[in-house]
Amino acid sequence: WALQPRDRFGGKSYQEHLLSLSDEEGLEAEIRRFARADGKHMADWPYGHPGVLEMTYESMLQDEAGGWARLFDHWGFVPAARDEAVEIAMGFSLSKVKGKLAHVRSGRPNEWPEHFGPAHRALFIELTGDLAARLGYPPTDA
Repeated sequence: WALQPRDRFGGKSYQEHLLSLSDEEGLEAEIRRFARADGKHMADWPYGHPGVLEMTYESMLQDEAGGWARLFDHWGFVPAARDEAVEIAMGFSLSKVKGKLAHVRSGRPNEWPEHFGPAHRALFIELTGDLAARLGYPPTDA
């Protein structure tokens, strides 16, 4: 979807559109896209469903292999298949791909305050309300 030319971007793809913007403008565009799409889904999700394993990015990074094992256990993998699946998943670990993929900066949790200025924070809150707080992220100055 990010590579498809769009009339609203003057025939450019979303990726080309983002690359034509300053970092500040690009973050604003991404906040707006997130709020319309992913953020809406996250706000509407029925959290706490017993059949769904909910994990945070931060918890995955604290113990990536353990997080994958929890996920595969949840899906009902037998131990041997789980271990093999964890090994495959770890082949795509952030620790292995950072620096090799242009869209992966560092993979560090809580990196966003280094890039979101006050205007970005205010826009995020304006468009998503208390979503960040409902997901367990502490409020920040807007």
